[in-house]
Amino acid sequence: MSVPSCSRARGLRPTAVAAALIALLAVPAAAGTLCGTVRDAVTAAPIARAGVFLRHLDWSNTGLHAASAVDGSWCLDAVPAGTYHLDVRVDDYRIGLVQNVVVDGSTSGVDIATQMPTATLDVPWPNPATGQVSFRLRLGHDGPARMAVFDLAGRRVRAWADDAAAAGERVLDWDFRDDRGREVPAGRYYLRLEAGGSVVTRPFVRVR
Repeated sequence: MSVPSCSRARGLRPTAVAAALIALLAVPAAAGTLCGTVRDAVTAAPIARAGVFLRHLDWSNTGLHAASAVDGSWCLDAVPAGTYHLDVRVDDYRIGLVQNVVVDGSTSGVDIATQMPTATLDVPWPNPATGQVSFRLRLGHDGPARMAVFDLAGRRVRAWADDAAAAGERVLDWDFRDDRGREVPAGRYYLRLEAGGSVVTRPFVRVR
């Protein structure tokens, strides 16, 4: 009986067990689904249009995200198995955080209690603007609210104030006229909102 040489032995195909093991290791871990709701921690009211971002444990972005519906519901599908953080934001404001969420091959429910800021201000639109620009603000509580536009030199060109502003969302349109009714020139401006102890600023540009 002949014995295979070393060179021939090295050329033998893997056994059936080894092949099965390799195939098993090549199968990716089962993906799962995350669903839940975003609600205000104080009032339990649903929060719509909140962005739910899936982060790795080092806080880098996974590229997976969802937006909450009118009833606060959201879902993330096809999430690779693993452990993640959920970062919840409205515009640029972080309103909630859930750490060490485990995803497996099933559907997991994660309800998120958030703390809404006392005042938020959207990016002015259109931006750049020509004849008119619009500002959307949200107030978390009733109370005084002040908003003003400043130029790059820090001069106030237009101001609005309400000592008894009601909580909620509103939109203000500005026709690019200052407090004296004069049209302001093209250039870069800053919008500043003060309400409920919060101060928020947004830049925008006027063009001709």
